[in-house]
Amino acid sequence: MPIRNPVGEAEAAEQCLREETTRKVNEAKNRIQDAINSGVDSLNRQDVAKVSEHFKEHIPPEITKKGKEYALKLEEVKSKIQELQDALDINMIKKEILYRAEEFCEACLKEKLGFLSSISLKSIPRVKLDFNGQEENLDARIKVFFIGAPFQS
Repeated sequence: MPIRNPVGEAEAAEQCLREETTRKVNEAKNRIQDAINSGVDSLNRQDVAKVSEHFKEHIPPEITKKGKEYALKLEEVKSKIQELQDALDINMIKKEILYRAEEFCEACLKEKLGFLSSISLKSIPRVKLDFNGQEENLDARIKVFFIGAPFQS
C-alpha cells in the first residue's frame, strides 16, 4: 500500500483550485474587455456575477480574510458596473428626466395655487408626464380640500 502525503495532496488541490479560479476569472475578464473594446452597449451581468460567485465559493481557508476583501471589492465593482449601465441606459435617463420634470411642474402648480390657503382651501397637485418617442402626454390633477369647519347653511 503506497504512503499518502495528505499535506502534499492538500497543497496540490489548493494549487489546482487557484489555477482553475484564475483561469475562469481571466476568461470572464477577457469577455468583459472584448465587449468593451467592441463598443457593446452593455456588459453581460452574468459574467460579472459568475466571476464574483465562483470566487467567493472557492476561497481556500488560508486566504479567507484576503479572499473576503477581494469578494467585497468584486461586489463594489459589480454595483459600479450596474450604476454605469443605468447611467447609459436611455430608458433610465428618460425616466429620470420625466420624474424631475414632474417634480418641477408640481412645485410650480403648488406655488401658483398658494393663494388658496387664504380662502381656507388646500391643493395637492399631481403631474404625470410620458414620452413615447413621438408625442408627449401630460396628466395634471389638482385635488382641492376645504380646511377648517364644515360649511354651515
